[in-house]
Amino acid sequence: MNLSIQDLQKADIFLSIFKDIKLFTNDINIMFEQERMYIQSMDNAHVMLFEIILPKTWFSKYEPISGSSTIGIRCDILYRILNIRDKNQTIQIQFSTTDELTIDFESQVKGEFTKHFKVPLVDLDYQILNIPENEEDDVEITMESAVFAKLIGQLALFGDSLHMEFTEDKIVFSANNSESEEMKTILKTDDLNSYSINEGATIRLDFSLKYLQNICKFNKLSNKMELKINESRPMKIIYNLNLTDTKQPEKMVFYLAPKIED
Repeated sequence: MNLSIQDLQKADIFLSIFKDIKLFTNDINIMFEQERMYIQSMDNAHVMLFEIILPKTWFSKYEPISGSSTIGIRCDILYRILNIRDKNQTIQIQFSTTDELTIDFESQVKGEFTKHFKVPLVDLDYQILNIPENEEDDVEITMESAVFAKLIGQLALFGDSLHMEFTEDKIVFSANNSESEEMKTILKTDDLNSYSINEGATIRLDFSLKYLQNICKFNKLSNKMELKINESRPMKIIYNLNLTDTKQPEKMVFYLAPKIED
């Protein structure tokens, strides 16, 4: 397997993707399929699932091994390596049939030296879950990623749970704590990029603010994010990574289960 990322903006995104995965899990399987690179994993508490989809066209070079190959890797090691990359360095990744992955950072800029790494691989027993697509949702929102991240950070100062209430007329986010302190904010639908809800519906759900804060650490992946909410399924949070006009999905998606009252 041989792939490279020559586009520096995409190299930055690749680094951002793996920077904070360690917040959710210690190890991941990376699947190099013929048409895409795919990652799916759960957090250690099985509250949230995430997937990463990068088609082969996203890379400058994508030459997988015949068929499909899967490698297991420790997230902390991968983060340490990617964090050493200088801003003008491209990324090359290679894997054969050995038990190690090689990563190279290269640059034509004076003073940014080529760096070469060998990464030991691990065997992980993870069963890929089949995630249904194109299911209808009760609520769909598109908004600025940085705005949502800032709002979640502020609400987390006042409680552990985010209460979300959606109607046709308004969206209310609130959090409170044992000291009876509360923060409540009303999102004007006109200030969102898009908003839709089933006619006449009122949706009320609670989610962990700790998990949402960690998910929001990925807000630099995309200027906008999508929230898809259904009372009978986990909330879906999508960062679209499309930098070019392509119909192929390039995204990181989180599936966060709601909190259940005792």
